[in-house]
Amino acid sequence: MRYKIISTIAISALILGGCGSIVKKPHVNNVKTAAVISIYANGLVPEKKKRGSIRGWNKEMKQEVSAEFLDVYSDSLGKVMGWKMVDANEIIKSASYQEAFKPKMPETKNKTAQKLMKFAAKMQEMSVGFNYFTPTGMQPIELTANELRKIRYVNGKRLDIKTQLANYAKKLNVDAVVVVQLDYCYQAKGVSLGGTGKAIMTAASSIRAIDQKGNMVINMGDLQPCMKNKNRGESEQGYAMVGGNLMAGLSKKGALKKMFNQATSENAVLAMGQLKKAMK
Repeated sequence: MRYKIISTIAISALILGGCGSIVKKPHVNNVKTAAVISIYANGLVPEKKKRGSIRGWNKEMKQEVSAEFLDVYSDSLGKVMGWKMVDANEIIKSASYQEAFKPKMPETKNKTAQKLMKFAAKMQEMSVGFNYFTPTGMQPIELTANELRKIRYVNGKRLDIKTQLANYAKKLNVDAVVVVQLDYCYQAKGVSLGGTGKAIMTAASSIRAIDQKGNMVINMGDLQPCMKNKNRGESEQGYAMVGGNLMAGLSKKGALKKMFNQATSENAVLAMGQLKKAMK
């Protein structure tokens, strides 16, 4: 079962209000320690005009490309918010993290059903790997307005996702846990004929943080796909685009990784600017 965590911009504005709508005061001021427990992006990275996508990259390549995303946002939040950030690389290695957020199937004593459940769990894990890309070991935790309303039963206890995340913050002994959703797409740079030319990567992000009491102290709202978001970071690194597609390969892995990292870092600067403004 995947855990989804994303709310709408309109709801955020109504609930939080004002120019500081992405932060909840005074609750956010009480946060001194935090940990990024999920940072993820959609597995399909499209071209701006939807003429193609990145082709030929596997799960391992996606994990390598996204390896630096976690440090970029964790370090940025620590500097801008003044928070002491716990090393998420250690958190995601823990059994408690995987137990809490890794997709699971219902338990059964029937041996035939157990085999089917094992197969279904494997397929679900493959689906998550196809639909998202994250640093190795990190689970995609989505927060939609719909998912926020859902009630789950975890170890026989009735819990909504915000309560579960609040409890996990307590378990980690941090004031808040952070989820970062990323959105990537690429676009032509300069002259492009039929989707063939040089492309650059663009990135947008939405940051959410939940404290130990279940307050969403940061809520940047939903991300719209591709170029519909403002404040997108752009890469300087280019990549050959053919017919709207970027063909990933081992020989080009370095360029692809650099392009993603540049766009991500540029977007982190923009996102931190939004937080600075909201905290005034």
